Amino acid sequence: MIIGISGSRQGPSAALLDGRALAASEESRLARLRLSERTTFPRHGLRELAAFLGRRVDDITAVAVTSGGQFPGRDDVETVDHHLAHAAYAFHASGFDSAAVVVCDSATERGWTAWRGVADGLTRVEDDLGAFPLAHLYSDLTGALGLAPGRDEHIVEAMARVGRATEHPVAAAFAVHDEGLIVDARWRERLAVTPGDQGSAGTPAQVAAATAVQAALAEALLALLARVQRATGATRVCLSGGLFYNTHFTTEAATRGPFAEVFVPPHPGNGGAAIGAALSLTRSSDRSETRSEDTFPDRHIPHPRSPHHDVTTSPDLPSPFLGPSFTDEQIKATLDNCKLVYTLMDDERVVQMAVAAMMRGALVGWFDGRMEWGPRALGHRSVLAGASGPHVLDNLNGFLKQRPWYRAYGVSVPASRVQELFEGPPVSDYMQFEYRPRDPRQFAALLPPGTTRLRVHTVDARGPRMLRLLEVAEAQSGAPVLVNTSFNGFHEPLVCTPRDAVRVFYGTGLDVLSLGRFVIRK
Repeated sequence: MIIGISGSRQGPSAALLDGRALAASEESRLARLRLSERTTFPRHGLRELAAFLGRRVDDITAVAVTSGGQFPGRDDVETVDHHLAHAAYAFHASGFDSAAVVVCDSATERGWTAWRGVADGLTRVEDDLGAFPLAHLYSDLTGALGLAPGRDEHIVEAMARVGRATEHPVAAAFAVHDEGLIVDARWRERLAVTPGDQGSAGTPAQVAAATAVQAALAEALLALLARVQRATGATRVCLSGGLFYNTHFTTEAATRGPFAEVFVPPHPGNGGAAIGAALSLTRSSDRSETRSEDTFPDRHIPHPRSPHHDVTTSPDLPSPFLGPSFTDEQIKATLDNCKLVYTLMDDERVVQMAVAAMMRGALVGWFDGRMEWGPRALGHRSVLAGASGPHVLDNLNGFLKQRPWYRAYGVSVPASRVQELFEGPPVSDYMQFEYRPRDPRQFAALLPPGTTRLRVHTVDARGPRMLRLLEVAEAQSGAPVLVNTSFNGFHEPLVCTPRDAVRVFYGTGLDVLSLGRFVIRK
């Protein structure tokens, strides 16, 4: 059993056996750490994940850590280059037989690395394509807007989503030249954000500045991708690193970039690097040094349309559902211990009940199967709502999440119907892309003023309960669409256990809780 650990703020860990990703979770989700708390060693997570697999921590045969990771008490720990771990996870999760890999985060001064991925491993691409410190600049923007760098970048992204692409003085501060992205040292002064705007996110000045800088950085990203494509000759690319939590950047890469296919793994941040570190121990051909003579093979084997295969049949492709699951007996024991009144239903009755409640405007906590691995809720630890209710945004922002007006929410849609309803990439299995509604009026209730695109999660037959929810939603509302957001409390990580779900259910504005086949109502 190989364990990979990354030095993330949330201390993620990944357990692999015989090259297959078996279990993974951020320490925060298992230990219930608030997102502001820091941990360097996922002791609780390792114990819980090993127990879930029917193993012990003593069964660990090898340990790989990325920069900043640690495993106290063992002297056989192998350190894996942080960007190599990112690249290994993204490439080996993609299903591509060959691809370029681009990693963008704040771990390097240049802001990025590029890799060649082929069947026999990964090698670095020569890095004379210029400096593109995109993640550094985005964090600097976060701080300049009065928010916390390294924590509030998602708030800047949300503000930028409601802004319009108009001329702004700061745009002229960013320009791409032969040596990379050149930035005027006084660009912060051009933001036109007054001291009174600091700390009060969502002012017109902040929205305009966030939109302008994000657009400029997106253009720089496209320039970088074009250089990598020319240097490698690849037709496909895998994107990893913290910058690609931002779905504006991933969507621009997929819809306007030079590559025919773009893959973003379920967990593009430091958590994913934990799996990549462990994978690197099983693949000695993955190397951090540059080999500029490497070329891609001429053959092109189409990758599976959706890469998150079942871990029992696919040796390399990590599922987005790598956390623990709970049996009916375990769920019942928790509910009985809490002295709660519940109803036990068969699957179809649960689905019919949940959709009927959503069509009445209720918010439903949906707890099903193994917990998600990655930043997005994908139907296993989700809060679901109808997409057309006139007060859906008020309910989500006010009663559930206590978020500001400009925060938008993703939707789940059958993969077979996404192109009928939206403009965007063919699929978005991990809610990694944004889409433009073909009929904005149909989704007016979900679009904060100024917003034109939504995150979309595409669902196929490998998510049978979620797909059935969407089918019933269409029968009851006319559209196979449901709002899907993460099931968590205020400033807390995603729920993991039935007890977590019960606590959040009674501590927030949720109306109905479905724990597998058990249903609780307020």
